[in-house]
Amino acid sequence: IAEVASTLNENLLVHSMLAKATSDDERLNETKIDNYDFVNGAPAVGASLDLQVAPEMFKQIYGRRKQKKNLHSYFTEITLPNIVVPNRRYFTTNDPVMTPQLLDYFFNEQTQVFANLDDRKKVLLRSIYDTPAYAGVLPAVDAETQHHHHMRQHQRYALKCPGMISVSDAHEPQLQAFEVLEVSKYGFQAASQVDLPLNVWCDVTVQLGRSEKSFMKAMALRESVNGVKGWYAFKLAEPDLAWRKLVNALRSGETHADLENATAFTAVAA
Repeated sequence: IAEVASTLNENLLVHSMLAKATSDDERLNETKIDNYDFVNGAPAVGASLDLQVAPEMFKQIYGRRKQKKNLHSYFTEITLPNIVVPNRRYFTTNDPVMTPQLLDYFFNEQTQVFANLDDRKKVLLRSIYDTPAYAGVLPAVDAETQHHHHMRQHQRYALKCPGMISVSDAHEPQLQAFEVLEVSKYGFQAASQVDLPLNVWCDVTVQLGRSEKSFMKAMALRESVNGVKGWYAFKLAEPDLAWRKLVNALRSGETHADLENATAFTAVAA
């Protein structure tokens, strides 16, 4: 569990379970589905599991049980050959799968989800899928509504990649490690185990993937992003080509395969 949570950069697992089952997970609410197709029509409820505390919780509950019923051993000690972490070009933590055709099929043809969205959610959806390929399947939004519900200018994308920042002190620059967790066209969010200076331009190096690396100047604007101590919001002086190529591939690509061919987006990034 810990390895998967770390690889995917996820803290919470949301899942369904039999309504009558006892569980150590936290139920999302008391509303249940009386006939859930995925479990052969049995009643089910939603639940969540904190992946950061799950290993220790499972150890306390199941650690002394026989191997057949020891969930702690199953989730933390046993290596399953069919669970393989993808070998990605970039250190992304999730793969885009929703092509325009799939969005249209699930949310326009099979259901009326898009038609029933409020105006803010329609604008948000268009800010996420903001390429021409998606325009025809997304719910229409007029200019006045678009202006009223202002969204952030640049979309953020989840990654998990190592970086180094050169911090000047009284004697000589010191290299400090940090971990980039989100990127956008002109900035990123990162976690650091040491305090970093604010409002000072520094040289940063970010390992974007197996052989992709960015060298730029960046400034930490604020700490405790999203209320988490050690999380910093950075802005870039000027994104380099490797950074622009990645962000444009994330923005314009429809599936994970597009990221493997990110060079095709070099012209867009230039």
